[in-house]
Amino acid sequence: MTSREWFRPNPPLASIKWGPRKQHNIQESALLFALHQVAASKELYLENYWMKNKRAIDKGKEGAPYAGLFPPGSVAKRRQPIS
Repeated sequence: MTSREWFRPNPPLASIKWGPRKQHNIQESALLFALHQVAASKELYLENYWMKNKRAIDKGKEGAPYAGLFPPGSVAKRRQPIS
């Protein structure tokens, strides 16, 4: 399909051979690239994840809606009131 549509404003040239298999290969390559990037810089991603969660908890302690923290050894976390 090389016709111009509202969802395809710049269609590929008619000379380009495209198919679902090529699209799958591109998506697979993108996924492999993303997984490699995360694996290569895992410390950075882990630190960013930790900092974002720490800031969210700190923000919840300061103002509404308040964050609820459960003790580390708690067994019945769902039954404890949020304080």
